[in-house]
Amino acid sequence: MGLRVALLERRIDAETFQAAAEYRSPVPLFGSGNEAADHGQADIRRPDRDAARLIGKIIRTRTDLRAPCDGRQPG
Repeated sequence: MGLRVALLERRIDAETFQAAAEYRSPVPLFGSGNEAADHGQADIRRPDRDAARLIGKIIRTRTDLRAPCDGRQPG
């Protein structure tokens, strides 16, 4: 729809419209947002070594994401 409006409003030319309309990603895509979410959460309970390393990096960088050790609210 956005491409059609852009073409009608002369924000893009016919060649750009055609190229965008016929574009196919060289990377396989998920069929839906749910499929992508399922994939992203597949190993959430048991992350592999690379994921665990990145989680550690995020925790060190984002102190706002840390939960208090004793369960009390900070403050």
